[in-house]
Amino acid sequence: MRRSKFIWKMEFAKVLGMKSGILVFIISFLVIPYYAQTSRINRSSFSGGFGFSSSASFDVTSSSGQSFVGISSNSSSQIRSGFLSILRDDITPVELAGFTSSVNENNVILKWQTATEINNSGFDIERLQNSKIESLKDLTDGKAGWVKIGSVEGKGTTSEIQNYSFIDKSLGVGIYSYRIKQIDFDGSYKYFSLTEDIEISAPVEFELSQNYPNPFNPATKINFNLPANSKVVLKIYNMLGEEVVTLINGDIESGYHTIDFNATELNSGVYFYSLRAKAVAPANGTSSTDFVSTKKMLVIK
Repeated sequence: MRRSKFIWKMEFAKVLGMKSGILVFIISFLVIPYYAQTSRINRSSFSGGFGFSSSASFDVTSSSGQSFVGISSNSSSQIRSGFLSILRDDITPVELAGFTSSVNENNVILKWQTATEINNSGFDIERLQNSKIESLKDLTDGKAGWVKIGSVEGKGTTSEIQNYSFIDKSLGVGIYSYRIKQIDFDGSYKYFSLTEDIEISAPVEFELSQNYPNPFNPATKINFNLPANSKVVLKIYNMLGEEVVTLINGDIESGYHTIDFNATELNSGVYFYSLRAKAVAPANGTSSTDFVSTKKMLVIK
């Protein structure tokens, strides 16, 4: 069972009763005020009036019957005020209020919200792809399938609503499943899974995007979309229309594609990149004619 450490405060610990070594106090929860409650502390041994040492051990039972184990940090000779460190088994350190997703072309935007957080170090974001989903969805760490794709820092301890997001960019066509792994500062963790799988569909038309960054030195990215498997030629030209380099010349599968271009060998100046594509087996609504698009880029050194 997952256990979480809490700090409780005994405010001027008023003794309400004592029988057979049982001390009864009013104690309040220090981190999240609305957990304040009356609890009974059962000390395993009792001697020397109301005093106890910093290493004294206690079994703690709340008024609602919840069980705790703790060690007092009160070092005074009389019980008047102090702190109690308690391990609780019944409270989830992070209460998730929502976990949703949306799709923008081949990018998946994940958003989640927490109602409360206690000792929350952060979240790992994990992804499972395509045919592996049904057979591997329930596998845990150390097993093939789930891949960590990023992390987001948590807010530690807070009773206020917190909002988080993560974008999984430039995915290929396929079906994906996501989960987040919430991690405490002590290393313990818990998984929260997205309820539905996400499908990245093939684009509906050919498209060549503006390179980014632009201007650039020396590297940039060129994105293009293919609605069907196609024969593709992607070339770079200078201002005179002379071919500088061929980036692609071959068959490419349908989907969203990114090419990294490094202009280390080029001089500063204006260049053009041109995409020519023709569907090998045109999909419904896809033209069988050549798609041609040319855009300008600027190299600055």
